[in-house]
Amino acid sequence: MVQQFDKAAKTYNRFASIQAISADKLVNGIAPCNPKTVLDIGCGTGLLTKKIASQYPTAIVDAIDVSSNMINELDAQSIPNINTYCADFNQLKLSKQYDMIASNAAIHWMDVDLSLKQIANYLSPNGTCYIAIFGSKTSIELNHCLAKINRNHNLIAKTFPTSDDLVRLGQHHFLNWTVKTEIVTLTFDSIIQLLKTQKNTGVNYKKRQDGLWTPSALKAFEEAMIERYGIVQLSYEIHYCKGSI
Repeated sequence: MVQQFDKAAKTYNRFASIQAISADKLVNGIAPCNPKTVLDIGCGTGLLTKKIASQYPTAIVDAIDVSSNMINELDAQSIPNINTYCADFNQLKLSKQYDMIASNAAIHWMDVDLSLKQIANYLSPNGTCYIAIFGSKTSIELNHCLAKINRNHNLIAKTFPTSDDLVRLGQHHFLNWTVKTEIVTLTFDSIIQLLKTQKNTGVNYKKRQDGLWTPSALKAFEEAMIERYGIVQLSYEIHYCKGSI
């Protein structure tokens, strides 16, 4: 996955519509507070990081991502209260705790249980975490339509957590834990636009590949999508989690 995100770093912000939507919702859901230290996990190019840094200008925001190219895009913006670290969060040993920990559209790419355990460990006693995690119903249209055209549809999104998974895991690591789930559906002008959006945000990863797209395969895919949904669309299941210890 690191290579996918490295390749998408330059195009990510222009195509990351759903990630921008979930980042906005996360920020809007933050309870009134005045954090001195904030950690953003899987910060990418900084869609969420910049919002938090702007909303809390006196806070020090540590931003972590495994993609060096994504980190470079954030560094290039020279935001004074953001410190960046290129690292795997679950391999990182941090020396401090945080008043707020946030993560947008990243934890589902990681070991979710371990990530939540790490977040609980790094959260200060009065701190709160706000996390947007994509769920297993994400890209359900691809499951339906790829099967129709006999393409491999063993998509990575099938391994993303369900709401029940997150309730169970979160309650194990946090004293207070809530999960609210919503489905957001985006529409596209064509299958090519949908696939381009995935490629340019680095999320077009599958467990195994099944060959290049030919014009006839793309046409069949688009026809299958329109036959079932009336339009080219992609749905995203987003779990908004809030926790404290």
